[in-house]
Amino acid sequence: MLDRAQEEQARAALRDAGLDPAAVGHHDNVWSQDVEEALEIARFECVLERLHRRLRLLVAEGALDTSLTPEGARLPLPDGVRATIRRRLDPVQPAVMRALCAAAVIGPEFRLPTLARVAGEDRTALLGHLDEASQAGLVEELPGGLGRYQFAHALIRETLYDGLAMQERVALHASVGEALVELYADRPDAPLSELAHHFLQAAPAGDPARAADY
Repeated sequence: MLDRAQEEQARAALRDAGLDPAAVGHHDNVWSQDVEEALEIARFECVLERLHRRLRLLVAEGALDTSLTPEGARLPLPDGVRATIRRRLDPVQPAVMRALCAAAVIGPEFRLPTLARVAGEDRTALLGHLDEASQAGLVEELPGGLGRYQFAHALIRETLYDGLAMQERVALHASVGEALVELYADRPDAPLSELAHHFLQAAPAGDPARAADY
């Protein structure tokens, strides 16, 4: 059940999306589940934006000590931020979560062919997983390129990535590197920096010299 303020938010969101609020329909002031879910996703995205702004402010004010953080490394997410995002991830089905974790290792943006090789699933199944993740406000398809996706927010990807055990993370980086090699072979547009990055991250369980090839 939505209160009056939430109902007005939902109406505004529907109008922004080019929809007629009257066409969605409600009875006895009870809105459809789809509208409530859409509003919940919007709230979650607002929370993430506020958290991200707060983190940047803390760094700017010197409240977070970055002196021990290696250059180019990511700051660890505070526990409160991680817990907020985890609550959003809790309802996600295990198969969808596995696909999202693999995508998190690939990067902020990822392609379906790469994800299919890394996750070891056929593309049809993965499309279903990504549709579910998209409906939950976790990923979104990039315009102008079929099969190209990105995480809805950087903090979602960071939470997924940081939640992986070291052994799984290293193995996934190796799988991503091998997948890119298979997909691009000797093509001139091969993403050399990405290949070097993934093989470097996979070095603890692989061949450290592999990264130097790129």
